[in-house]
Amino acid sequence: MHAHFSPLACDGGFGDCLLMATLTIDIEDDIARHVEESARREHKSISEWIKDRVKPGADHAARLVAMAARAEANGYPPGWLTLFGSLADDETFSAPPRGPTRPVESFNGD
Repeated sequence: MHAHFSPLACDGGFGDCLLMATLTIDIEDDIARHVEESARREHKSISEWIKDRVKPGADHAARLVAMAARAEANGYPPGWLTLFGSLADDETFSAPPRGPTRPVESFNGD
């Protein structure tokens, strides 16, 4: 990882500048695509999308509640998030048959 700080919004001397870091990271292509697609779906820049997730005090609980509500609206059973991953080591587990799907109104993620 490489960080570079550059002044932004200077009102006078250097002491009056807001410093913003530019980070360069190396990640796998599939993760980069996931980040790009997720940011696009939320109509945010990649920088905004990442900042929302890593800043101190980020409201992770609210994001999980929203994710669970979206999933339940798409047919997941209530409480599924609590159980997610709890059967990872159970080799007898098998997925239930899929139910009917809902119609797609837009392919743009809206």
